[in-house]
Amino acid sequence: MDFNYNANASYNFNGSVTFVAYIDKDGTIWREGTNGRSIAGYDVKYVSELQERLDEYYNKLVELKVIELPKTPEQIIQEQNQQQAEFNKEMLGIISSLKEEIQEMKNDKELNNNANANNVTELASESSSTDNKKKSSGNK
Repeated sequence: MDFNYNANASYNFNGSVTFVAYIDKDGTIWREGTNGRSIAGYDVKYVSELQERLDEYYNKLVELKVIELPKTPEQIIQEQNQQQAEFNKEMLGIISSLKEEIQEMKNDKELNNNANANNVTELASESSSTDNKKKSSGNK
């Protein structure tokens, strides 16, 4: 501690209490008391220089992406909108895929129905021709 830098002050309150303080070259205000010296505060110039230095460090950490700035409400809303758009796009893809599957199932069912109808027609015609053969052979 270098107390040669600045001023010292001594105040006498009501004739019974004395307050003695010193400001060192770093801007720290020291109080002299019965228990020795203790810090009473800091010079405004020192505090503002310290704040400037802290701001520089903070900005550098933000620049290096060590610290992430909190998101603004606008950024949060934009992110939510993007997520919703991605979700909607995914859901549209799923719906489209399901529609295609349903259409394929309908087409398969129609093909099966047509095949069954053809089989029934073929069976009916075979049965009819067999009946006709039996009738014609029975008539002879």
